[in-house]
Amino acid sequence: MTADWELEIKPMKTSLGDRNRRQLEIASNAKTNFLLQRTTRSCGPPGEIEHGTREGDVFTFTSRVTYNCSEGFEIIGRPYRYCQSNGQWSGQLPECRPVQCDKPANPQNGRAHYTSVSYNSVVIYECRFGFKLVGPSTRTCTSNKDWDGMEPACEGTILNYLTNFFVFLLL
Repeated sequence: MTADWELEIKPMKTSLGDRNRRQLEIASNAKTNFLLQRTTRSCGPPGEIEHGTREGDVFTFTSRVTYNCSEGFEIIGRPYRYCQSNGQWSGQLPECRPVQCDKPANPQNGRAHYTSVSYNSVVIYECRFGFKLVGPSTRTCTSNKDWDGMEPACEGTILNYLTNFFVFLLL
């Protein structure tokens, strides 16, 4: 036995006035009425990140948010998240970590003093006795992961040359 079905789909108005909710009435030739309801899926807020910002304020299915870090910080993880059909955000919340400069080198006949190599950290240079610092006495780690300014040098003074001369004579 074969049954022929004739379906008619008609939009219905909702009394709720919710623009994110649509209803359809499906009627068959058997005079049975079905009500299907489609609700836009929300993922809720995707989260905030420390030392950064989020772009995007729509949190429904297919929406995308983008994360950016403040100056001096770099993003760890994916900068995008998407609202999925299951009501969950894709991936993990990214993090913003301070950028790191390379460890500063000691100048010949001198020393570089520092406690950190992260963004805005400062290195202080000094020379051994008898040597003079040529260049900046401090440098700062920038957001480009570089130390600002030029690397200083320690040059010998006349006192240094005389000291080395007398040491040579004593040997």
